[in-house]
Amino acid sequence: MAGLTGSDLTYIAGSFGFTDSAGAEEKDIYGGRLFPLRRANNQRILDCFLKDGVVYLSMSRSMGDDMPSEPTLLSGYKADSLEDLKNVVLPLIVSSWNELPAGKTEATAEIRRRIGQDKYRKDLFELWDGTCALTGIDVPDLLVASHIVPWSDADNQDRLDKYNGFLFEARIDKLFDRHLITFADNGAIMISTSISQENRERLGIRHGMKLRKLYPENIYYLRQHRALFMKGLNKDDWRQQYKA
Repeated sequence: MAGLTGSDLTYIAGSFGFTDSAGAEEKDIYGGRLFPLRRANNQRILDCFLKDGVVYLSMSRSMGDDMPSEPTLLSGYKADSLEDLKNVVLPLIVSSWNELPAGKTEATAEIRRRIGQDKYRKDLFELWDGTCALTGIDVPDLLVASHIVPWSDADNQDRLDKYNGFLFEARIDKLFDRHLITFADNGAIMISTSISQENRERLGIRHGMKLRKLYPENIYYLRQHRALFMKGLNKDDWRQQYKA
């Protein structure tokens, strides 16, 4: 597959209102080419570093700052296709441009977090056909891209791994996030004994429910989630879960 070119980059960025940055010219550097861009009346630079057909977009500096190092440029969000550049990365940068924190480090971290989470949600919608993994509800506004191992506990790779998550309707997401429910390796639901029978009926959850499908790649993450669920149970509760 052919990589991105400088013409691709400047044309698509131009359609989002980015132009050549006065005083910061294109240059060959670190074995690639740097395209510093900015939007009208804004002093923040969007560094677009094109190397080996891949573009790295970073918002780590303002006009007048020194040239960034190669590791700084390569830490920008990566786009290796026209689709990612046009439909994922640049739209989010534009929508966040005026809302970012003032600090350079914080701004870069925030834009990467927003871009990553948006792509993660898109991947889960595709993986689960736009329906809740447990109930089958398919109302997009009610669906949450739920992490199995939470964002705060995962490394950068696991945070964006589509198999470290389920697409759940909001109430199921909340129960799962609080470790009040989890799932066995065959997808069968396990429900905390702290939820009364009456509340289970109100919530629409019951023993015998199963995930609509389960990918082998989910199991690694799911076992970590289930271990935390089990910590909240005593021995009798634990036996009850496996009898159910």
